Formats: sequence, structure tokens, C-alpha cells
Amino acid sequence: MAVYEVVLEGRQDGDDMLNVFHYDVPDGQPLDWQAGADEIRAHLANYLADISNPNVSYLGITVRLDEVGQVGTFYGFTSGDVVGVDPNGDGLRQASFMVRKISQGGVRPVLGWFFVGGISVHGLTATGAWEGGIAVEVGNYADDIRILGSVAQTDVQMVIKARNPAAPNTQPYTLVDLMQPATGTPRTVRSRMIGSGS
Repeated sequence: MAVYEVVLEGRQDGDDMLNVFHYDVPDGQPLDWQAGADEIRAHLANYLADISNPNVSYLGITVRLDEVGQVGTFYGFTSGDVVGVDPNGDGLRQASFMVRKISQGGVRPVLGWFFVGGISVHGLTATGAWEGGIAVEVGNYADDIRILGSVAQTDVQMVIKARNPAAPNTQPYTLVDLMQPATGTPRTVRSRMIGSGS
């Protein structure tokens, strides 16, 4: 098993908006991360562009073997950046949508998370929760990036990286079995910065 760190590089108003994912890659297979970047781009364009502000753009991915001392390689999207096209343009720079990554294997880590930023705030209900349609789009995006079919000859699956792999009943990585959009209120920049899921 070789695990690669994949950083989705985005910008919101010119500031970094990054997501760090980890994928289990079958040993001994040739890898095509450019194809992986373009597969992720297709999912961004299909699900997130329409609900994201025009000041949001996704540029590509940086990939590195998840080992100390490894240097990442950037793969820009072949078809160009994905830019938000929501006509309302009413973004809250500090608001994001949380997605839980769940492993059902019984060994820790069993829970990780990531955040989707740049979603237009008109996607909120009068009570301040995300609308169901926003949750569906984010959920579909999360489901589709969980397994990438274009990187290797066999599927490349997302994993959760343990913060402390030496803890009891813990292994360094566990496969993500389920993505669960948190349909509550938006998370803030502060919660994004102190979160430790990966």
C-alpha cells in the first residue's frame, strides 16, 4: 500500500482555499495524476461550480507520496480552472460546508472531515442552515471524489490519516467507506483552521 497526499488547490478572493486528501494507491501500477486531476475537475464542475461564488476558483492538485521529505508535484487542470458561476455572488468568506469521512472497519481512525468553502450564502435557509439542494450537490461531489478511477489500472480510494497511529486500536490509514455531508449551519474559518481531520 502506498498512500499519496493530494492537495486540492483553490482560491477565494485571491486567498488560498485548500483541501488535503489521502488516497491509497495499489503498489506497482503506473500512475497518471494528471488524469486524476482532470477527474476531480469534472466533479468540481458538475457539482460545486453552480453553487460557488464567482470569486472562487479551483486550479489543480499537488500530489506527493505521504512520507517525510517527499516533494509534491502540481497538476493543473487540462481544461482550465473551475470558477464559481453562482450569479448571486453573495459569499461569506468565513463560511464553509463540512463533510464527514467515515470508516466502518472498526479500527481507528474512523472519522475524518473536510470543508467546502466558497458556497453562496443564498443557499442558507431563514434559520441559517444549508438548504437541502446544497447538501445534495456537496454530497454528490464528496461521493465522487472518494474513489478515483483514472489514476491507476484499479481504483484509487480515499483514506483517513491517523493523527496518532501509535495509539491503541489504531492504524496509520483506514479506507473511507462513506461520505456524510453535515447539513447543519456553516462552519467558520476558525473551525476550519483548528480541525484536524484529513
